[in-house]
Amino acid sequence: MVFSFYENAANHNSGWGTYFGPMMTAPEKDGRMMESPSIQRVNAKVISYWTQRFQSTSNSLMQARYAGLVYDFTEKVTGEKPHHYHSVATTYCQALLKVAKERNHDDEVDIIQKLERALFIATSFKKQELITSAKEIILDYERFIAEDSKPNLWGFSFDLLIDNKKVVLSTDEEKEVIECLEDRLNRLKDGEEPWICEKAAERLARYYRSKKLKEECSRVIRTLGYSFESAASKSEPLIASGWLEHMHHIYTEYELINDAKRILRIIQDISPRVYDDMKLISYEMEISHNEIESYIEQILDGDLEKSLTRIAINHIPQRCEIKKQLQELAEKAPISFLFTKEITDEQGRIIATVGSLEEDLDGNIVSQMSQRMNISAIFLNTIISRVINQFGLDSDNLVSYLFKSPVFVDNQRDFLLKGIQKYLEQDYVVATHLLIPQIEATVRKLVEISGGTVLKRGRGGGFHLITLDDLLRSEQVKQALGEDASLYFRVVLTDQRGWNIRNDVCHGISLQYKCSQVVVERLIHILLVLGLLRHKQL
Repeated sequence: MVFSFYENAANHNSGWGTYFGPMMTAPEKDGRMMESPSIQRVNAKVISYWTQRFQSTSNSLMQARYAGLVYDFTEKVTGEKPHHYHSVATTYCQALLKVAKERNHDDEVDIIQKLERALFIATSFKKQELITSAKEIILDYERFIAEDSKPNLWGFSFDLLIDNKKVVLSTDEEKEVIECLEDRLNRLKDGEEPWICEKAAERLARYYRSKKLKEECSRVIRTLGYSFESAASKSEPLIASGWLEHMHHIYTEYELINDAKRILRIIQDISPRVYDDMKLISYEMEISHNEIESYIEQILDGDLEKSLTRIAINHIPQRCEIKKQLQELAEKAPISFLFTKEITDEQGRIIATVGSLEEDLDGNIVSQMSQRMNISAIFLNTIISRVINQFGLDSDNLVSYLFKSPVFVDNQRDFLLKGIQKYLEQDYVVATHLLIPQIEATVRKLVEISGGTVLKRGRGGGFHLITLDDLLRSEQVKQALGEDASLYFRVVLTDQRGWNIRNDVCHGISLQYKCSQVVVERLIHILLVLGLLRHKQL
């Protein structure tokens, strides 16, 4: 059992609060977790046996494992620290260092982990002799295993010793660590893997910044920048854009403003090629005629007002449903939800990112909602067409329906009439530009009559209107429309991870395809949702 426990389990949240943990865990039918091996199998008798074993063996690996478990588990199992606690810790630490000194390994990273543990034990007990020994072996082991192309095998001397305030290095020792990183930086800067070069540069920049050596820090960052820019110049536009954006963040973080501006111009220049470099991935789905007809019958059961009300309610995406769908998709295809996704505009510029599902649930919900709206657009288009044909829907009776809500005011009537008429005439560009400002004005009116604030102080001393995105995030909108509708409006109108129609149109960066029938029908649907609002009855 002693060799079945997983080392360094504290980094994997074993739940025991110990350094060693179970090799495997799995849920059982009754909801409890099965652990293999389980700490429940360890008792005072087992601890006693392990103690005898580490005292009698001369094998460094066996001694490190037995002594390590006695040191780690005794108090957890028996409620008391082991006898001769300091002696057990010393034996454990010495055995770990001996494993590294003997080069007794199949995997070098495993030894680095043992050296980190040994140094932790030595500094915890402030045993200077052990600290000195650990320091010397760490430096020697890195000299032995370091390979430029394998970043996991170098830099740990810096991490364990330079970054550790409990360890005192001599001037020569500190100089050796830094010079090794400097030499490695210079060797790696011309390579094709700038990410490896960054492993050296990041440590050096952090070191020089801590020493307040600003010029040295800037030099290191510019060397890293050369590596990324050189590699980007030889790469496909899509890859190059991502690398350059990463370097822009680093330049900004280290206040190299001119370099950040310069690299931004390079990103701007290659952005059009990024879009051209992308590959189309299409997906086909079939919707049966019966399915569509059944849906239409449910919506159009009754008069025009009831039908419009059902359209408004049924096409608001439900956050909880999308969250559930994401979880189901993540179970079927987990890898696609582990990575950050970048969203670009038509010029190839990265305008937003969506993190992994675990780290960025909200971003994934916005992204998934956007995709679902593209699919549900088929149903929305079909039902609006049927309403037009069945009830003779025109701009007059649609605007009359909207004006039953107090959030629409008289000076909007002509704009709404013209916008809807342009939709019926299939002039979607004009319809888009007419309807978006009216939606914003209507949301602003909603906030006003609900007692909210629509103004903020401007830089010139006067007052400006609050942006639509801020209005949609206000408590007044959430209370009136609900969280689902508030999120839906943002995804369509103001969220860069979503459709972002309002911002693209109003900033003059939308292409004609964004002013499409699909988009205008979403705008009409949003108007229908706003048309549901009534004064609260007291």
